[in-house]
Amino acid sequence: MTVAKLDQENFCATLHSRIELITSLCGGPGEVAKRVGVSNTTLQRWRNGEVDLSTSNLVKLATVAEVTIEWLLS
Repeated sequence: MTVAKLDQENFCATLHSRIELITSLCGGPGEVAKRVGVSNTTLQRWRNGEVDLSTSNLVKLATVAEVTIEWLLS
C-alpha cells in the first residue's frame, strides 16, 4: 500500500478513520494486530478512537502499512 493510494481516500480525516482504512487494506484486524504486536482489543480501541497510540505503536503501524507517520497524523 502506498501513501499515494491512500491519499485518494480523502474521506479519512481522523487518525482512527485512517487506522480503520489501513486495517481493511492490510488483511483485517487480526492480521494488523498480529503484525503490529498488539491485541485485537487494542487495535479495536484505536479504530474506535477510544485510546491513543503510543509513539512506538504509531511507528509500528506506519511500518506495517507502509505509510508515513505524518500521513497517519495529518
